[in-house]
Amino acid sequence: MAQRIVPGMAERGFGRVLFVSSIAAFTGGVVGPHYAASKAGLHGMLHFIAARVAGDGVTVNAIAPALIEDTRMLPAGGPGPRALPVGRYGRPEEVADLAMAVLRNGYLTNQVLSLDGGAHPR
Repeated sequence: MAQRIVPGMAERGFGRVLFVSSIAAFTGGVVGPHYAASKAGLHGMLHFIAARVAGDGVTVNAIAPALIEDTRMLPAGGPGPRALPVGRYGRPEEVADLAMAVLRNGYLTNQVLSLDGGAHPR
């Protein structure tokens, strides 16, 4: 999809690309290496694209959430919410809030922002 839309954004001089990744790209995850590797590959693609279109007014970023409640994405037997520094799982609306902040910002580009309750400081 990025191959199809980014050139037009660059041509117009404005665009925002926001990929949804996962903390698994940084940690290896608990689902399996195939999932973690696909998300890490997404980060590599993001960095490749962002470096080439930033001067054209296009920002390219990703958010990498982990342990978000009400998504059916919590691993069975995974850490309980008290194991997280914030003491709870994230909420879908918190992911949406971060996404909107990233999309509004024309200076933020070539970044992967983790949203994990402080579990994996970087």
